[in-house]
Amino acid sequence: MFDAFHLSIAVAILPFLVCGILNGFYGKSRGQNFISCFILGFVLFMLGVIIVAAMPDLKKKNADEEKAAALEAERQRDREDAAELRRQLAALTGIRPAVVPVPPKAEITPPPAPKEEPNPSYHVAVNGVDIGEKPLATIKAMVDAKALTKTDVYFCPKGQKWEPLSNLS
Repeated sequence: MFDAFHLSIAVAILPFLVCGILNGFYGKSRGQNFISCFILGFVLFMLGVIIVAAMPDLKKKNADEEKAAALEAERQRDREDAAELRRQLAALTGIRPAVVPVPPKAEITPPPAPKEEPNPSYHVAVNGVDIGEKPLATIKAMVDAKALTKTDVYFCPKGQKWEPLSNLS
């Protein structure tokens, strides 16, 4: 009936079958498909067990989602109950409760504008040649001393362009 060859094949396949079955039940306990976990365990042996262990626990994920939905439903019921109590209070007393405006969620105030330096520096060009960065006080002194003329230019960082020194305040 069974010779040594068939017996050796059965003995060789047995650990794979056991691993596949255990892997299938383990995967099913975590909310995965029994057949796919069985195949992973049978074909990949211990590597299949590691893969199934790394799969997400769908039962826990579903339970967490159900808890979140139940909590949100409870919050909604609380809001409705509070609104009903306010209506009843207004009906009994004739006093309407004050409505407090709720600011929008995404309202973000912009950062303050950068403060201007007390003595900013600008690049100055004479006859089309950049002579370097000079403090504003130095530029004004050079214009007064006639070392620079009002037609010479400076680089305006706000406008990102060269402008005549006559525009510099």
